[in-house]
Amino acid sequence: MRKLDVASARDAAQNGLLATAILTGETGVSGESITVLMDRTQRALKFQREQGDLLTPQALQVLLNVAIQPGITMQALQKPTGLNLSSVSRNLTALGKYHRLGKEGLDFCETIQDPVERRRMIAFLTRKGRDFLSNYLTILTGQPVMVDTPLASEWVTRTHRSAAR
Repeated sequence: MRKLDVASARDAAQNGLLATAILTGETGVSGESITVLMDRTQRALKFQREQGDLLTPQALQVLLNVAIQPGITMQALQKPTGLNLSSVSRNLTALGKYHRLGKEGLDFCETIQDPVERRRMIAFLTRKGRDFLSNYLTILTGQPVMVDTPLASEWVTRTHRSAAR
């Protein structure tokens, strides 16, 4: 089991460090790599906050799940996020082009009617959403990341071509 101890501000100041983290036990992770991870996480959170108030932790979780499974239904998003259907819908709206009451949304996701089951809505990333996630994951990993999932228009075109055959 891991235990994370963060040094007190007094100890950190004495050591000339902003913060120190020590993992106890057999983790195979050095204190230096934990400091790097904490720095990356802090920069990623700052980048997330710069997007505005609409990109809440729940909205980010929905966004990540849409990236993992393009074309996922709103109902299917409930399980991996732990959110109820109304929360999934509210977050997808915030991630869409227009938020509630006609206000501008983040334009990170697009929902379209499922061509197979017209009562369902399915979600995809937009170009802006792919760019945001690429940058966000690059900050977190310290390595260049390119998120390349199909856009809704690409998916519909591909689906119609397959159905026409």
